Amino acid sequence: MHLIPATYFLLASIYGGAWGIARLLVRNVGPVRAQLATHGARRQVTLDGLRGVLALAVMCCHAMLTYEWIQHGTWGGPTMLIPEGLGETAVMLFFMITAFLFWDRMLDRGATMDWRGFFVGRIFRLCPLYFLAVAGIVGLALLHQRGHLVVPAGEFRRQVAAWLAFTVRGSPNINGLRETAVVVAGAIWSLPYEWLFYFSLPVLGFVLTRARSSAAMIAGLVLMWGFFRLKAHHSVDRIALLPFASGILAAYWTRIPVLATAAKSKAFGLVALAALATALVTCRTPYTVLPAVLATPFFLAAVCDSPLLRGVRGAEARWLGEVSYGIYLFHGMAIWIATRLILPRLTDVHALGPTAHLVMDVAIAALLLPIVSVFHFAVEKPGIEVGQKLARHFTRRRGATAVAGGPLPALPNPADPGQASERSLRGGAAPADQCARAVPAISRRQSDSSSGSDGTSR
Repeated sequence: MHLIPATYFLLASIYGGAWGIARLLVRNVGPVRAQLATHGARRQVTLDGLRGVLALAVMCCHAMLTYEWIQHGTWGGPTMLIPEGLGETAVMLFFMITAFLFWDRMLDRGATMDWRGFFVGRIFRLCPLYFLAVAGIVGLALLHQRGHLVVPAGEFRRQVAAWLAFTVRGSPNINGLRETAVVVAGAIWSLPYEWLFYFSLPVLGFVLTRARSSAAMIAGLVLMWGFFRLKAHHSVDRIALLPFASGILAAYWTRIPVLATAAKSKAFGLVALAALATALVTCRTPYTVLPAVLATPFFLAAVCDSPLLRGVRGAEARWLGEVSYGIYLFHGMAIWIATRLILPRLTDVHALGPTAHLVMDVAIAALLLPIVSVFHFAVEKPGIEVGQKLARHFTRRRGATAVAGGPLPALPNPADPGQASERSLRGGAAPADQCARAVPAISRRQSDSSSGSDGTSR
């Protein structure tokens, strides 16, 4: 079976298995139904569902790369044109989602943007689940050496610290586990770019929007300096930052009713899908200018709720979106455990053909979804709620301080980008005829993004 045709079958199989499990969870698990019902009233469901689709695309890519790795000992290669482009294009779209949501929030809130609440929300959104993933990596590295340290204790601490810092300083092997990054299928690389975008927002907001805060701008500059200082020996791919610009463009695009209506049309959607397919088929790596440009129309169609994307608005896709950060962080670990710890006890993994590998990948996808759903309710959601409470606390303190010097408009919840924004914060309400023409994306009922590479946006 040739790998490129096998990719399409693998995609269909993984998506089918994940959709089936998601359907069971949505129909039979009360907390899942309750959360979707709560979020559905105030979220942009197209982006929610798209995140789930993108996370599974990354998993499919890494499943194929793992097959190559087992068979040939190399991670990726020239035969992986479609899978490699698929996974990296998905990450590129995650970056666009992140930039769109938070730039849009800046435009909405202007001078009332609560930067302290924003960063608190980001920390509690991304860190708890990520630290759980790092704990899993460390546990596997120790298990690999039968519970013994094979490196000096100080070196072991430095290795773990590098991973806890979102691999900004690199992703060193832990405790002698060769190619530790493969444990998570190398997916962590995108998270430093998410953080760099967050750090840059107060600076860009000060220069380009009304979200001007001198203190936040200085803090952003210091954080960016620290980021580049830590990453001094590891290059930053500037082309990988280009999708963030596309997300910013989308935030302005949806504010112009004529453009938003055009992007919602079927004709625009068909052109956007053709451009995205061209990027996947013809571009050897997405991290050049052309693939980012070709993917941008697809993202514009998504944020404007193109009818061609109605398939990602169902409850199953939306739940996949809710747990997309967990899928992104843990799918590589699940594949690694299966191929390095479980299957070698049962058979020769090098003798597995594409069909057997496909069956394994579908089983992993089916088992992974309930696991990351548990992680969502046990770790991810409580972390988000703590961040929201702290952010509301900062908002109340800011409001109380403002009252002493004169009244200010009520501030939105800075931890919840899904909260409907007040048009008055942008200098007045939109005319009724414009609002009638505007697409649902303009209502600003948007979902929180992982990275998250999100996913991180994922």
